[in-house]
Amino acid sequence: SLAERVATLAGVDAGCCARVGARIRLTAGARELVNAVHAADGAIAVVSGGFHELLDPIAADLGLDHHRANRLEVVDGRFTGST
Repeated sequence: SLAERVATLAGVDAGCCARVGARIRLTAGARELVNAVHAADGAIAVVSGGFHELLDPIAADLGLDHHRANRLEVVDGRFTGST
């Protein structure tokens, strides 16, 4: 199913991720949870079936310790439809 989802993005401007990412809203309490775990000397890791292009800015904003997601292939500023 990942290959099918990614194939639908072939030719789409990769810059769309910034516009889509701006619409993502964190679950209530997510930031507080991360802060509390860090205050207790813990670490937070996220594994997503989504895409790095959307997860990376969120991970940076929250200060996640580790994160992994699928990476989309981009050529000349457009998604190729492959990972």
